[in-house]
Amino acid sequence: MKPQKRSQKKEDAVSPVIGVMLMLVLTIVIAGLVAAFAGGLFTTVEKPTQAVFKVNSAINSLPDTDKTNAQPDGDTKVNNGIQFRHTGGDTVYLEDITVQLKTDSAEMGINFATKQGASRAKAETIKSMSHPTYFYMGGVEYTELNAGDSFTILADNWYDSTAATDPDIVKGRYIIFQPEGSTGKLVLQKGKEVTYSIIKTSTGDVLQRGTFIL
Repeated sequence: MKPQKRSQKKEDAVSPVIGVMLMLVLTIVIAGLVAAFAGGLFTTVEKPTQAVFKVNSAINSLPDTDKTNAQPDGDTKVNNGIQFRHTGGDTVYLEDITVQLKTDSAEMGINFATKQGASRAKAETIKSMSHPTYFYMGGVEYTELNAGDSFTILADNWYDSTAATDPDIVKGRYIIFQPEGSTGKLVLQKGKEVTYSIIKTSTGDVLQRGTFIL
């Protein structure tokens, strides 16, 4: 019986030692976590905005009184352009969107601050803006886009050259984007492919890119 008592005493002596070691390890782990938080190891990473858009041509009519030239000769009060419908994902705001449009020969970026050309005499856009913006949401005041909402980038002008006889004029129907103060312009032909990118202006993140037929 005496050997068994000695073994029991040894086990009793080991238990407190293990307990102390566990407490020490736990203390070190907690101290490490506190130091990590204090040193900024655990920083909050902003979740990238994710949104899906359906892009369509939004051409109602292209009135032109002279279809033999490549100049706008019609009524500019008609709303023609490109429609972007939010079909799912995060909320986005027009103030934070840049749309890049590109063809084989030219490209242009349009955002909420881009001023429309002086020739444009269309329906009101965002009423709170100090200048006419290209982004049109049907005359509403808000600029928040959720699933089901849409906005249209309205063209400054257009022309129809389908009756042109000059060999230097490419026959077709076109819409024109020429921002105020810009020396260049973007001319898009109806029925042709256009490449686009929808970009979150504040971060430069591309929300969506693709092509569509105007």
